[in-house]
Amino acid sequence: MRRPRTVRGRLLLAVMTAAAVLVAIATVALAEVLAHALSDDADDVARLQASAALATVRVVGGHIAAGPTGTFDSQAWVLEGQRVVAAPGANPAVTRAIVPYVQSGREFFDVPGQSTRLYATPVLDHAGARVGTLVVGISLVPFRGTQRVSVILCGGCLCRYTWWNQG
Repeated sequence: MRRPRTVRGRLLLAVMTAAAVLVAIATVALAEVLAHALSDDADDVARLQASAALATVRVVGGHIAAGPTGTFDSQAWVLEGQRVVAAPGANPAVTRAIVPYVQSGREFFDVPGQSTRLYATPVLDHAGARVGTLVVGISLVPFRGTQRVSVILCGGCLCRYTWWNQG
């Protein structure tokens, strides 16, 4: 590629380079902001699912009496200590991650390689004492897909906007 020889050509090249850099920065910034917002949305969905599932858990005599089969969401586990009281027929890799996750004391956990976020909340008896843990899992696939499509579309829009408004 030849270098521009005129001042106008060099100026145009500098402007085009600056515009490309700004579009790249804006796209990366959008991706970061969107990733954070979608992660917060995934956390909110997990909290809502946990709240709904928690309403079906009963504590009788200091022990968890899980509801009948099928009461829980397809991604909800109930643990009493390290013993699983109720579990879905979920991905075995996710199920294996449940007990170590609960023992870690973390509120949220993304299962490596599974596109699943886990959320743990305590199961309390009528006096407010903790008798177990409810864990819900949600798929991160739709959230990541939304992020990917949005960044691609917005990156394209920014490119078109930059090109259309140059002259």
